Amino acid sequence: TQVPCEMSSNSSASDRLMEVHHSLDKSKKSPAPIISFLMAKFVSQWVPEKLAVKMFHQSSANAAVAITNSRGFEKKVHINGRPVESMGGFLPLPPNIPVGVVVAS
Repeated sequence: TQVPCEMSSNSSASDRLMEVHHSLDKSKKSPAPIISFLMAKFVSQWVPEKLAVKMFHQSSANAAVAITNSRGFEKKVHINGRPVESMGGFLPLPPNIPVGVVVAS
C-alpha cells in the first residue's frame, strides 16, 4: 500500500490523517489484498521452498514497519467469570521487518 508522504506546510494534522485514511481505504477496497493473499498462498504451496523464501524476503524488501489495526470487543470480555482488564494485539512480523505496530480501535 502506498500512503501519500508529501504534505504541504499548510496542512494540519487532521488533514494529513484524512488523506492517509482515504488512501488506505481506497487500497483496502481494491482487489490488491485478495490478489496478494492468493499469490502468497500459491507461492507457499507450489513454489520450491528456497525460491519461496527468497520471494517473500524480496516482497518486503523496502518496508520498514508493519502496521495493522485490531478492533476491540463491543462488550466486556470475561474468562472463567472474571473480567479481562486489558488486552494487547499481536502482529507476527514478515521477514526482514524489524518493527510491528498494532493499533487497537
